[in-house]
Amino acid sequence: RLDVAQWAERYRVVVGDTPHPGPWRHENMPHLVEPMRDFTDPGVREIVLMFSPQAGKTEFLMNCLMYVIDRQPGPIAYVLDSKEQAEGFISARLATQIAASPRVAARVSSALTREGGVFDGGARLWMLWSGSPGRLANKPIRYPMIDELDKMAAETRGRGRTEGSAVELAEARADAFGDTARTLKVSSPTDERTGIHAEFLRGDQAHRFYPCPHCGHWQRFVFDRVRWDGGAGGRLGDLELVEHVERVRRTAWYACAACGPLEGEDPSEESPAITNAHRWWMLQRGVWVRHGERVEGPADAPEVGGRRLETRVRSYHAWWLDTPAKRFGDVAAEFVKRRGNVDRGYVNRVLGEPWRVVGQATSESRLESI
Repeated sequence: RLDVAQWAERYRVVVGDTPHPGPWRHENMPHLVEPMRDFTDPGVREIVLMFSPQAGKTEFLMNCLMYVIDRQPGPIAYVLDSKEQAEGFISARLATQIAASPRVAARVSSALTREGGVFDGGARLWMLWSGSPGRLANKPIRYPMIDELDKMAAETRGRGRTEGSAVELAEARADAFGDTARTLKVSSPTDERTGIHAEFLRGDQAHRFYPCPHCGHWQRFVFDRVRWDGGAGGRLGDLELVEHVERVRRTAWYACAACGPLEGEDPSEESPAITNAHRWWMLQRGVWVRHGERVEGPADAPEVGGRRLETRVRSYHAWWLDTPAKRFGDVAAEFVKRRGNVDRGYVNRVLGEPWRVVGQATSESRLESI
């Protein structure tokens, strides 16, 4: 039996506006491998991704959806924030991706419509959106797939525990399938303890850890360890700031949390630079570490130990530096463009964190260090 990760690398072909067209390769999205494997784990009921935009959330859903059609047929509810989004997803993304992957294209029994489609083998797809929960009446749903939860109105995603929300009704319909059901929720965050952040806290809260290429110390990528010359640009004129942003984008680097100066050495000495050339090596060796766990050991044979939370909800957080598409300079340049004033957009979009406490703490901590 193939899990979703194995299936994607064997059968998925990526097309459209993507930096990596062609056969699916895990090296282009290494942080998605473990969440995909969770889909066929009998101990998992829900998978939650709290990711920055463009960090692979929809590709994860796409791989799971196509896997269901081909290998594990059942009724699917794919929930988006609007009817227009649902129609665009069908015509511009799903139909195109299915046509490019012969294994799945052979399963299509009739043309996909804006309301979904039927596939040979028993898979049935319903597209849902705000104002459409009535379409779920008397329909069994084994696989609720919620795309961009935090873009939906509160009554749609059930933030206020609204009984008739499309998201909650889809989840309730899945209860009939017991442990064989899988609920997938993905989104970029908005506010603390609401939406996708509340769902993340219900799970085992995994973060990605990487080995330092210099000393081997395992650590998360965090904003406060990104380094560049020239400060946040708060005193620069507009034209000077433009040039400064581009310099920062080209030259920013990362400082390891462990391999700085040793005891007795000059404390002003900085850690050896981790550059963008090192990042690819690190990303390919990254491991997910959950709340209560720790990772140690060599880069190519890590050992994750400790006691994880006992829950059937797997939850993951990833931000710009957890994806191959972004560089240290991108993170720093976005900060400098704002002259060091961290706003909601930076916290939600770049850091992939919910707004409020995290945003304020990040801003104050970073401004004190430059």
